[in-house]
Amino acid sequence: MEYEAFEKGIEVNGQTVWAIVDGFKAFTLLASQYLLEEKIGERGETGVAVVRPDGWYSQEAWLRVFKKIGTSVGDSVLFQIGASIPRNAKFPPWVTDVHSAIKSIDIAYHMNHRKGGEDMFDPTAGKMLEGIGHYGYEGVAGKNKIV
Repeated sequence: MEYEAFEKGIEVNGQTVWAIVDGFKAFTLLASQYLLEEKIGERGETGVAVVRPDGWYSQEAWLRVFKKIGTSVGDSVLFQIGASIPRNAKFPPWVTDVHSAIKSIDIAYHMNHRKGGEDMFDPTAGKMLEGIGHYGYEGVAGKNKIV
């Protein structure tokens, strides 16, 4: 996994950041420790990081947390975090099935980041800002398969 931001100054919304805590399941204190070390969220009364869903946090710090998790805990936890992102991230309202969900990943990815204080995808104008890369989707004709 790549742990370097393509550009400096990109932010991730708190709703998406919470996937780290959600993906750790029973080890939320460890997840919270990693977040708090990178100044993401604030320590709550129980020691668990409080991450505001409507807050914005440094993508670079968020990626450093992923790197720490991969190095110290392993890829299986990173997989669990990835699996928890759909429960925690915003997606376009037109996502209704597997195909529209896969096609929407690039838009959702941009909806959950901002650059210079501006959302990286504006659904009303269809405008997408560059700076975090892209996800693509292509179906394989005649097969129940995507690339």
